[in-house]
Amino acid sequence: MFEMIKNFLTGSARFRIQSNDFRLLNRLRIYKLSDVVISDKTLEFTVPLKNMNAVKNLLPKSEVKINKNIFGLMDVFYMRPALSISAVVCLIMFIVFGNFVFRIKVIGVEGSQQHEIARFIQIKPLSLKSNLQARITAESIVKNFDYVAHASSKIVGSTLYFLVYTVPLPGDKNNNSDIIAAHSGVITKVVVASGRALVSAGDIVRQGDVLIKGEYQIGELEFARCRAVGEVMADVSYSEFGMNTTAEALLAKIIARTGIQNFDRIETFTPLKGVTEVVATINRSIT
Repeated sequence: MFEMIKNFLTGSARFRIQSNDFRLLNRLRIYKLSDVVISDKTLEFTVPLKNMNAVKNLLPKSEVKINKNIFGLMDVFYMRPALSISAVVCLIMFIVFGNFVFRIKVIGVEGSQQHEIARFIQIKPLSLKSNLQARITAESIVKNFDYVAHASSKIVGSTLYFLVYTVPLPGDKNNNSDIIAAHSGVITKVVVASGRALVSAGDIVRQGDVLIKGEYQIGELEFARCRAVGEVMADVSYSEFGMNTTAEALLAKIIARTGIQNFDRIETFTPLKGVTEVVATINRSIT
């Protein structure tokens, strides 16, 4: 490995000869052979570039391939000015833009809480890394959001990450601190910042069901009350049916009833002759 690295830095020559006389390798050992390959009719080996001429004089009929040293690569740039200029520009851009933050991400919370914290952060993209007040911002997140127990920051490449850790929040024992389903639907996503989730993706829930219980476990079978905080997304469907009517008219009724203009999926059924049913589905928060 050391010899390969040295050859890369100083240059090397790869020899190939038509011979199966292994004794030849013993004669060439003083020239620091490496990467030797022996086959039935050929011998291949590498020597440092400085020993190439000596070996070539001993083996005039050999095939030689020269691997230039790392500094020989400069010839390529010298012969191609456009490539040289592009390489210099890329290097300058890498050095300059390496000092900036291009993205800011909040990890540890999702949904509305993530957007809430993201709006609170005053740091803007394209900020100099040396001028960032990320640590102070992380401390401010803890002070301004009750459900955040700890926050820290770190920079990876051109992205500034805020790592947020949540804890159960004190609840009011006299009031219902659970999160209740506002609509019926099929659960697609559950994000819990405080409390205990009673549902998971794929579950079918009805309006009024408890989605996130305002409690957290403090023992094997013991729970303490807290304020449930989180968000639950579900596919919610709305339907209308009628006789001797069009699907467009039924969809218009659903839009008028719900106030929703854009649905993710619209399906039309004809369960009976002359009867049309339209089912419009949207993925939305039901908390």
